[in-house]
Amino acid sequence: SERGAGVLLADVPPPAAAAVEKRLSQVARERFAPHVIVGTATIKSFAESPETAIERAVFNARREGLS
Repeated sequence: SERGAGVLLADVPPPAAAAVEKRLSQVARERFAPHVIVGTATIKSFAESPETAIERAVFNARREGLS
């Protein structure tokens, strides 16, 4: 089974999102599991539904987990 963590960030520039993802990944691995998958998705406020953004974050996390 997969363990994951995610964050939705509205109106955040990609470098800031990458920094949040890196820190979240470090904490998740230290506290929960060595193989946790972490994903982020940046969205423009109200540009897409939260559900769609979450699906994209999960996709991004799985893609990053394969690299």
